[in-house]
Amino acid sequence: MLIQSTVIGKIDKVQKAIDRIKAFEPRDGSGYFLAFSGGKDSQCVYHLTKMAGVKFDAHYTVTSVDPPEVMRFIKTQYPDVQWDYPVDQFGKRTCMWKLIKELGFPPTRHRRYCCDILKESCGEGRVTLTGVRWAESSKRRDINGVANIKTTSSDLINQQLEDNPAAAVNKLGSLILLDDNDESRRMVEHCFRVKRTTVNPIIDWEEDDVWEFLLDVAKVPYCSLYDHGFTRVGCIGCPLQHGNGMIHDFEYWPRYRQLYVDTFDQVLQNSPSGYMAQFNTGEEVLTDWIRRSFKDDEWAAENNEPYSPGNDKEQNPPQYMMDIIYGTE
Repeated sequence: MLIQSTVIGKIDKVQKAIDRIKAFEPRDGSGYFLAFSGGKDSQCVYHLTKMAGVKFDAHYTVTSVDPPEVMRFIKTQYPDVQWDYPVDQFGKRTCMWKLIKELGFPPTRHRRYCCDILKESCGEGRVTLTGVRWAESSKRRDINGVANIKTTSSDLINQQLEDNPAAAVNKLGSLILLDDNDESRRMVEHCFRVKRTTVNPIIDWEEDDVWEFLLDVAKVPYCSLYDHGFTRVGCIGCPLQHGNGMIHDFEYWPRYRQLYVDTFDQVLQNSPSGYMAQFNTGEEVLTDWIRRSFKDDEWAAENNEPYSPGNDKEQNPPQYMMDIIYGTE
């Protein structure tokens, strides 16, 4: 419920989110960089930011593997959203298919190069607004706060831990701020130009809060995929979802399934090494890729076969991959 009863009285979650957006508004006039995916959570943040009356520009990053329904929805319902096309370290446009061929293997839960290159490099030097919520996963609860500052500077972190009761360190060793107090606001203002800084105004919203806001408060349409059994509208075949989610994606969008298989086949034709060297066809790669998104016992149960780890150990990424992802060249 958007109006929450607590021992200290009622909390209006909509007003609380608006207050957070106002509190962290960039004071230099640059406005927020609003990361817009076309999903329900980013819709909420978009309309809350409108209600807050602050300056912002919304951006959709074209990954090449987003559902066509999402792209049509953004074009028709949010024409003011800017479409950003990711580029590689040479300034040339890149996409999922190009990355897989360049790096030689598909992204996995532990090697999320697609997110690093296609999504998370956007908004540098800006305060970025996102629709991240704790309720989405335990991992998001562990690494996100009301605001995140990507830094491993021990001096900066220790100073915040000493001066700011809302400061904490996540399991990645970076700084998160759990409240929009004065010290947190000063910290965001101080850091956003040189350190990746994100603000998550609906971090503590539940799924029901999101739908209540969209249907009863903002009263706006949403992507049609939610009416077809989808609970998320992210990248097609994302390995961060459960294996069943990948299977469902490929059944719903068979053309994208074939694009992955064709891309894997192209990698195999070019003397693959490491993880990919054990396969003969793109279909084999796809099957193993999906398997890795299951737990071992779940895969065995789904396929009625004993699980054998075999070559399950992931190879360390080659240096050229590290150069592309982290810009170490």
